[in-house]
Amino acid sequence: MATHPKLSSDLVPAHERPPCLQAAFREAGDNPLLAVSAVDARGEFFALNTAASPPGFVEVIHSRPQVVRGNHLHRRCTETLTVLSGAIALYLLCGCPGRHVFRTRMDGGASVCIPPGTGHAIHTLAETEIVSVFTDADPREDRERVELICQ
Repeated sequence: MATHPKLSSDLVPAHERPPCLQAAFREAGDNPLLAVSAVDARGEFFALNTAASPPGFVEVIHSRPQVVRGNHLHRRCTETLTVLSGAIALYLLCGCPGRHVFRTRMDGGASVCIPPGTGHAIHTLAETEIVSVFTDADPREDRERVELICQ
């Protein structure tokens, strides 16, 4: 997986997130959005707690492995992306003149809140289930293409 040639050629490692990137991450064990997660003989069950930020729109995404999704930004929407199962490589593009590209791995149970204006794309590393909760605007009318990563 490579970043688009017009962007910074150096990916910023996860432990060196640039200050210009305002996304907020939550790990599986410390994720108030993922209120219930249970597994039994019948399968898996997930519940999201959106009381703190009522959604305007919710997407449920099932992706096969090695798929690129996203490569866009939202000018008005805040997107909270939660990986329910599987794993992704998340790419975020800051809005500063340095055009930093940040990459991190997210496994099942982890969330990230992506503020408006932050370019983002995912590369699925496994069969993956994701829920994206949008506030502030309708994402169907608020997507702007950003060539962030390419296969």
